Amino acid sequence: MPKTISLPRELPPLPPFPRPQTYKSPSFPLISSVSDAERHHHRLLLSIVIIFASPSSEIGGGVR
Repeated sequence: MPKTISLPRELPPLPPFPRPQTYKSPSFPLISSVSDAERHHHRLLLSIVIIFASPSSEIGGGVR
């Protein structure tokens, strides 16, 4: 179970999304890129956790 959560953290962030923001605001491109990367990682983690948690919770509820 913990291996699935550690995998997305090791994967590199997606650069094509924050690129337009960096071009528009060259003053702080790192902050914009980091925020986008963090949001993408959070979405991936949440989706993975929900997908893995939904079946386990359903099975647990059914058994009990």
